[in-house]
Amino acid sequence: TILSFYSGMERDKIMGWRVSANSAGGILWPVVGGFLGRFSWHLPFATYLVSLPLAGLVWLTMPEVRRDMTIECEDESVVQVMRQNPNLFPVYGLAFLSSVLAFEIIVFLPQLLDMIAISNPLQISFFISGMMLAAGATSLLYGRIRSRFSYNAIVMAALLLWAVSLTTIGLVPTVLSYGVSVVLFGIGLGVVLPAVTLLVGEVAPISCRGRIISYLGTFLFLGQFASPIMLGPVSTKLGVGGMFLIAGGFCAVSFAILGVWTERAGSLPPR
Repeated sequence: TILSFYSGMERDKIMGWRVSANSAGGILWPVVGGFLGRFSWHLPFATYLVSLPLAGLVWLTMPEVRRDMTIECEDESVVQVMRQNPNLFPVYGLAFLSSVLAFEIIVFLPQLLDMIAISNPLQISFFISGMMLAAGATSLLYGRIRSRFSYNAIVMAALLLWAVSLTTIGLVPTVLSYGVSVVLFGIGLGVVLPAVTLLVGEVAPISCRGRIISYLGTFLFLGQFASPIMLGPVSTKLGVGGMFLIAGGFCAVSFAILGVWTERAGSLPPR
């Protein structure tokens, strides 16, 4: 809907707001869940009941895209779009990576916090909420950020922030270092999430935009699912701290590769 109703800098701004709204949920649910978890492990699941009044609100307020803006997209058209825009695949990969790393923090950071005597669910939730607060605040400014920087610069900045954040988590086991690290990671997440959506939306024709963007959601959720499966064995082999170091190193290498690729092949799909 955002891609259909807005364009240019206005689209960047609204997409940032959308990611910021998502992040607001990420701020609230760990705190609410952590608070309720103090009384019973069953209670946090009651937060899903909030979806019922929200569904009614969406039904009443969500604008409809005009029928003349929605054209059936054939499978052959999707394949053609993919062939004509090979840069879509690294964008999908970036979305996957962002989810893998975000859930690395959500799933494994509590284990490190427990090692420094922070085991209360509510206290742990503040670190996750801090990450999402940083992401949401950054997303609110995405329109201004995009007006000054290219997609390449935005993605490279995020990879650098992630490299510093994850490496610090693996090397410096203190409350302060963990707090600063999750904020840095959240800032990177706050620019990557609107960027990948807009990147995909800008190269996809209107007829196939819905399907092409839906694959982005698939990769985001696959990253959430795959994160503990991929990183669990690494944690068992190298320890939780070593796993974070490997993830930080991967981001640093990705940063270097993107820099070289930009020099030789040019930017990600421009506006």
